[in-house]
Amino acid sequence: MLTADDFDKEVQEKRLNRRYWREVIEDPNDFDAIEIHGVRDLRGGVCEITHEDDTPDFFSVYVHMKEGGVQCVGDHSQLSEAKEHANMLSRLYGWPITYSP
Repeated sequence: MLTADDFDKEVQEKRLNRRYWREVIEDPNDFDAIEIHGVRDLRGGVCEITHEDDTPDFFSVYVHMKEGGVQCVGDHSQLSEAKEHANMLSRLYGWPITYSP
């Protein structure tokens, strides 16, 4: 089983942008899934999730809160990096992953 320390080590080795995952996931019981979305930067840090016909500027990994909503835990320039990050979180917490192109 993957531990939180193993996760940190793997993220550093793969140079993934993990973006505060420990701060966001203070209590894993508050979350139930992982989402990957393409994201477009509208201007100066204001972003929106892209739709199927849009070309994303980057890909973000989110954790889904049981009570609704999501919180971002990582931004990645490549979809493959976002999927790898999501897979690592899934191994750590056992949450399913959904991907919206």
